[in-house]
Amino acid sequence: MKKFILSITSATLLFGTNFHFANAQNQDNFDNFSNSAYNNISNISNISNISDDDLFLKIRDAYRKKNKPLFNSFYSQLQLQNPNYPLMAYAQSYDLRFNFDNENSVAVKNFINQHPNELITELLIADWLVWLEKNNRWADILQNYRLIKSPSAESKCIFYKANLQNSANSANSVINEIKQNWISTEKGFIAPENNKICEEIFNKTYAINSAFSADEILSRAVLQIENNKISAAKKFLSAKSHLLNLSASATLTAAQINEAVENPMKFLAKNSGNINSSQTALLATLAIIKFSQKDPQQAAEKFISLQENSNFTPSLKTLAWSQIGANAAKQHLSAAQTWFDYAFANINKAQKDITLSDDVYEWAARAALRAKNFQNLAEIIQNKMPEHLKNQHVWIYWLARATNNKSLYKKISTRATQKYHFYNTLADEELGILPYLPADAKTTFSKAELAQIQANPNIQRALTLFRIDLRSLAVKEWAYANVNIFADSDDKLLNSAELAKNLQIWDREINTSEFTKTKHNFSQRYVAPYSNDIVPVAKEQGLDPAWVYGLMRQESRFVTHAKSNVGASGLMQLMPATAKWVANKIGLQGYHHGKVNNHDVNVLLGTSYMRIILEDLSGMPILATAAYNAGPRRAKRWRALNHLEGAIYAETIPFSETRDYVKKVLNNAVYYSMIFNQPKIMTLKQRLGVVDPKQ
Repeated sequence: MKKFILSITSATLLFGTNFHFANAQNQDNFDNFSNSAYNNISNISNISNISDDDLFLKIRDAYRKKNKPLFNSFYSQLQLQNPNYPLMAYAQSYDLRFNFDNENSVAVKNFINQHPNELITELLIADWLVWLEKNNRWADILQNYRLIKSPSAESKCIFYKANLQNSANSANSVINEIKQNWISTEKGFIAPENNKICEEIFNKTYAINSAFSADEILSRAVLQIENNKISAAKKFLSAKSHLLNLSASATLTAAQINEAVENPMKFLAKNSGNINSSQTALLATLAIIKFSQKDPQQAAEKFISLQENSNFTPSLKTLAWSQIGANAAKQHLSAAQTWFDYAFANINKAQKDITLSDDVYEWAARAALRAKNFQNLAEIIQNKMPEHLKNQHVWIYWLARATNNKSLYKKISTRATQKYHFYNTLADEELGILPYLPADAKTTFSKAELAQIQANPNIQRALTLFRIDLRSLAVKEWAYANVNIFADSDDKLLNSAELAKNLQIWDREINTSEFTKTKHNFSQRYVAPYSNDIVPVAKEQGLDPAWVYGLMRQESRFVTHAKSNVGASGLMQLMPATAKWVANKIGLQGYHHGKVNNHDVNVLLGTSYMRIILEDLSGMPILATAAYNAGPRRAKRWRALNHLEGAIYAETIPFSETRDYVKKVLNNAVYYSMIFNQPKIMTLKQRLGVVDPKQ
């Protein structure tokens, strides 16, 4: 196989700039210089011989180590050497961070004014807000927070705190926003327990006009347990027990909550005959909820024997049965529907402030879907789900299926939405529209157009950051430009994607092109680098190249040196143990883990693994795709007792990551088959197939 080549070409680009991944010359000497410099700043010499890129890396390193003298030395040299260096604004922002104080506020404000609509400004403001909060600079916080387009949880909390410094009347306007961020099925939730400022402002909010009801507090605690934030739930409930409308003089201690959630069956065995207070009923409910994560069947049986006790309010019953139902649905237990029915029956009797998570509503729908109970599915989507959920394409599609309503398919078809995702493709097929490639809206790109994109300061910094292998920050810079600067113009987005394509930054090409609203370029979205080498390997393995590329696109976006947070590597994101096992299985001589990022080896091992699991899973790509992400045993375990439509199998996969992965890989494969001009184009439904029963 030919050697794959992944480097940003050293050809002269738009502005005559040589753009390539830099390997610092004389790196050993440079590292020795760096180490000695940290040990003895006075010994710095030959600093003028260091390249701009290496100077910046040293500036960044000195800043991160809070070594101001060394930082000043390198920063001064870069200013002297190349004042127009693309990352100079980062160096300047580091310098400002060293000197946050009242006297330096003017300099910070000047920087903000000089760099409008830039990521570097928002990053600086976020850090400045922390300093402003510590120094009670509330007016500056309110003025500058609004400049952050996508504020972090911490920045939001600082903003809320600044608002709450006003009188109660003026602060009330922000209370509802705090509540929505605190517990909201639509927006998710801020975790104040992870940030002291957030915790402070939420505690203050509790004290304002009883802003949170007992049921809102209970809903929050259950949401924490649902998301496995057990320590946070214990701390939260014990601190807020006085707001829970417990029996007279009753409180909840961290020790009591710990006993209920850390060893729930022991707690229930000890207290089941002694539920004589609202306090004990609440603890028993928490124990039931926690135990249902392990054994929803046994948790349900236990709760049935308890719930007639008058201390179990409709609110407690709603929370308990909703969690039992959700955990049962994730294990594909047929009784899940019944347990959800119990939850929905009680929620109508409970206080209006009981809030169930999106996860609960979606698993109620999936339980009905898995059972092919389309009447119940329609009832849940139409009458139980919050508006923001029922309007998602996934549930519009399944409501259309449940009610045989063609107008709903039309609502989410590719032609109506200009979107080409999993359920858009399936909706097309229900309407008799076979898979198609939209004509590329833009196929020619002038030098002037690409130059305009490259001139954007966010893009300039991104390209430099890619070059010096600070990929994570480079991706943020690139995304900021496309989301906040170019998003109003499909032409600009396509130009930006084309620039990435020319530079072989495949992941940015794909992600940028996917942002377009009405003009599309599928040769960008479904780019197929290295096809002359990978397609023959796929065919040698007996695999559909479109499926291989669909998987590879989802795994790595063709970033050859990609490494996941769990240790998967390369184009096909192989885990070390999997790579070793496959190498042994196929008899690959001389393999060791250091070779996993070799492109030839990575593709050989990845496609071999695809073939092995495909053969082991009855030749079904949907099962093999799930297995590639979550393991063959899980893919087998998720099958039903009877034949199951592939789309239902995919939608009821318990792991959200794998569920999303399977949908995207198989939808990708549909479009890659057309990119590759395959003679027979399989529909998405054909690719999904019908999954054989468990053996």
